[in-house]
Amino acid sequence: MSRAIELHTSLDIPARLARNELLRIMRAIHERKPPYEDAALHVGLHDLRLPVPGEIAVPIEASAQGLPLQYACTLKIEAADGRHLFPKFAGNVNVSALGESASELWLQGQYDVPLGGIGAAIDATLMYGVASRTLSTFLDALSSAIVHNVKRDQEHDANRRRAQSGA
Repeated sequence: MSRAIELHTSLDIPARLARNELLRIMRAIHERKPPYEDAALHVGLHDLRLPVPGEIAVPIEASAQGLPLQYACTLKIEAADGRHLFPKFAGNVNVSALGESASELWLQGQYDVPLGGIGAAIDATLMYGVASRTLSTFLDALSSAIVHNVKRDQEHDANRRRAQSGA
């Protein structure tokens, strides 16, 4: 059984820079390059209806491919181990421009619930909203990394230009 999902968050950087960094990060996750070699989706224990704080990290494999002439890439996410026990996500990550200096990051697609009808019943009752919250947490972490990396690179470039000009 598939369920549609659409999430978005704002970025205070231009769309072009956001897209370039999105593709760089997604390739690093796919290739298991630092600091993304242990990429995981995090599920809060409270989301699982457990009365204790904490979370479970489900290591993931992600593949992304940039779409020509678009600020988007296709995205597939699945558990690295125990694939038959966890939902799989397939969709797109899009960057939309909001003027010249801001953008939005969108996650749109479908997640497939494992275990057929039993999995669908569990997803609709005990696990209601867990996949959406987990993907929302992933989107927030991705957007934070994109903004942090772009701003770090901009600061590095500005410092280099100042050093070269002798200022």
